[in-house]
Amino acid sequence: MNLFLPNNIFSNLLVKSLPEDKNLKKNYFPAAVLTFELSKDKSSVALVPSFDLLKNKDLYVSSKFGLSFEGNLSNSYFYFKNEADIKKLSITGDVSSTEVLLSKIIFKEEYEIDVNVEISQKDKKNDLNSLIIGNGNFVDYKMKDGFSLSEKLSDFIEFQYPFVNYVLVSFEEENLKYFNDKAEQTQNKIYDLVEKDEVINSFNNESKNFIKENISSLIVNLESQDREGLLEILKLPYYHGIIKYIVDVKFI
Repeated sequence: MNLFLPNNIFSNLLVKSLPEDKNLKKNYFPAAVLTFELSKDKSSVALVPSFDLLKNKDLYVSSKFGLSFEGNLSNSYFYFKNEADIKKLSITGDVSSTEVLLSKIIFKEEYEIDVNVEISQKDKKNDLNSLIIGNGNFVDYKMKDGFSLSEKLSDFIEFQYPFVNYVLVSFEEENLKYFNDKAEQTQNKIYDLVEKDEVINSFNNESKNFIKENISSLIVNLESQDREGLLEILKLPYYHGIIKYIVDVKFI
């Protein structure tokens, strides 16, 4: 069975924490094309951005396995500049529809504006406010100057749930049951890996310490509040007129 994943430190921690299985092949792709890759191999499983569910209603969703964040730790951070035009936002890194749509919703709620999003391949070091997705946030302790996407959801729109950033999905129910049985032990293994500096050893000491201090905010073994958070965050585009119907999530 193939497992399709985004390439970031959190998905890498997840993969290293899974029990050894020679029949499971890991394949990394940009987040924006993960669901497309899965559609070409429907017997496989993929860890996809949550908002991919908005346009892919045939997917089954693991009720136990995903990437969920609370508080300071996140895969995405906003960086605000004092003199920047609040109507413009640069988004860089492993961008998906989740970050783009949530940015638009957050800016609408906080500033009552329709933010103009500019997606670029890398941080241009310009005067725009920015949202960076992925490992670039942890290079040289960059995220110390940022605000996590999960923080902004909580602060700006009073979203009182964990932020389920990625969900494990498949077109076949049985494939998800395989992973559901391994969620708890995977969660525990992640803590051990971080404590031993595995996966995060390429970052400087400040970044490593930050991740260690906040790793409990990363949830792989989803619980009821995470599932509820996923359902609620999928309603936000509906409330803001971006989609016409509330998505029905098929949990397994």
